[in-house]
Amino acid sequence: RKILEVPGLETSRSLGLEWLKGQRTPAGGWGRNTHRAIATLHLAQATNFNDSTLDEDITAKQLELQLSTVILRYWYKTVS
Repeated sequence: RKILEVPGLETSRSLGLEWLKGQRTPAGGWGRNTHRAIATLHLAQATNFNDSTLDEDITAKQLELQLSTVILRYWYKTVS
């Protein structure tokens, strides 16, 4: 039996995605878990972050900001 044919899978997926999207902060991310949430949304094919909606754009920018901060902190530690 294929995994996508498991009874109730689509309902569970939809409920999980609704819950995840409902946890989003007003800033457009999920706090320290933004990278995990974005990976989950992408793997669940709930979004592709191609700037098709303002929410997707804000979320992608939030991830870019977090990644930039981590890279800058790492770089600063290596040159200090």
